[in-house]
Amino acid sequence: MGRLLIAATETGLRPADLVRLSRLNIETLPSGNRRLRIPTEKRGQFAHIPITVEMGKLIDETPTGQELILTKADGQPWTHRYASQRLSAWKNEAGLTKEALGYSLPLHDCRGTAVTRLLEAGADAFQLATVFGWDARYAHEMVRAYAVVGSDKTDKILELWTQVEKNARRT
Repeated sequence: MGRLLIAATETGLRPADLVRLSRLNIETLPSGNRRLRIPTEKRGQFAHIPITVEMGKLIDETPTGQELILTKADGQPWTHRYASQRLSAWKNEAGLTKEALGYSLPLHDCRGTAVTRLLEAGADAFQLATVFGWDARYAHEMVRAYAVVGSDKTDKILELWTQVEKNARRT
């Protein structure tokens, strides 16, 4: 489950695309950085996802000769339903049920984690569209749908606003 959750939160891919990730999707850029280039199943557009340190570790720890990044213990490919079912079973065993938490945690929510992290890093809607293979309008919709706006984000905005006001008073 750890490999699945790392791949899901580091890439923001839908479960159907996660289970198709293979070494063939990895590109090395002229800078030496790596990225995933994968056509998304839903839209058929290419997603260009930078390989983060954690995702890089996951890829590098994938056994040599294993093409798919995520497989069952016996080396067989996962289906997106299998991945979702295994995650549900794992959450139930860990006591992370809807009843205990007051909300559910489906695998698909990892997309929101990825979008929120990129927004916190300063990515704009155009950059999100490039990474996830979205058009610009859809990127704005996904920001509204997935981004979590917590109190810490509001505090950061207040800090930025306060800095702008201080700078304005100096001029």
